[in-house]
Amino acid sequence: MYRVVCVRVFFFQAEDGIRDLVRSRGLGDVYKRQRYNSPVTFEVVRKYLDIANQNGISMAKMSLAYLLTKSFVSSVIIGATDNIQLKENIESIHVKLSDEILNEIELVHKDFSNPAP
Repeated sequence: MYRVVCVRVFFFQAEDGIRDLVRSRGLGDVYKRQRYNSPVTFEVVRKYLDIANQNGISMAKMSLAYLLTKSFVSSVIIGATDNIQLKENIESIHVKLSDEILNEIELVHKDFSNPAP
């Protein structure tokens, strides 16, 4: 039995909140979709971002490192638009998430299991 997990991780550089973060990477089409443009989605992204920031890691590294903790994930397929993103994605294999971080992530997932239906 094979399970496929697809996670899209966006790199954001902005100061004015999640909406501006989404726009800043040229994701206008994604931003316009109601599915991703809901208060719940932005709240969930903010919670994950807070966990990453509190632990001194990027959200991208945290997301990829989280996937690697799952027994049903044999490999993570990454995508990058430049060498900086590629380097950060690759460096995620060196990130070891503590039980505390994993529990925080799981609590967010428990409260918002499908934030963008």
